[in-house]
Amino acid sequence: MASPVLREDQVQLMLKALSEAESHGFGPAEFNQPELRNLLASANVNDRQKGVILLQRAMVAYAKAQHGLRLSGVDTPDDWSIKPEAYDAQADFAFALSQDKLAQWVAALPPPFERYRALRTALGQYRAIAAKGGWPAIHAGPSLKPGVSDPRVVQLATASTPTAWSALPL
Repeated sequence: MASPVLREDQVQLMLKALSEAESHGFGPAEFNQPELRNLLASANVNDRQKGVILLQRAMVAYAKAQHGLRLSGVDTPDDWSIKPEAYDAQADFAFALSQDKLAQWVAALPPPFERYRALRTALGQYRAIAAKGGWPAIHAGPSLKPGVSDPRVVQLATASTPTAWSALPL
């Protein structure tokens, strides 16, 4: 992968997009390698160049992932009826850079659907619940049946307060 000289605003835009990848459901360090920022900030020209290369690779990997291409065709389960469309992230990235349209390209990577935005909101809500220790445990007991009077019914009702999931259009 050729390494064009990137402007600081382009570097910052890509770093921001990668740092927000977790809010799209990706792993916390899936694209934002810890050494990336250190290499890009290094006084050593070779380290900075290595950082630029890693940043570009991470951005292309992120673009592929946003297009459903995290799994190779070999890894895609046979019973999946919907396969991701072919997408050349490297070519698209290079074109965006060459046309000085990187910001537009980055903004267009996530799916543009309201349902996707609602799922992303719900993910944030569930992660916030998990960060606070999760839901309180429901006490053990016999199976609950419709119409039964049991203190666990109140626990379940409290634990299942509406979230963004309930706002999803069906």
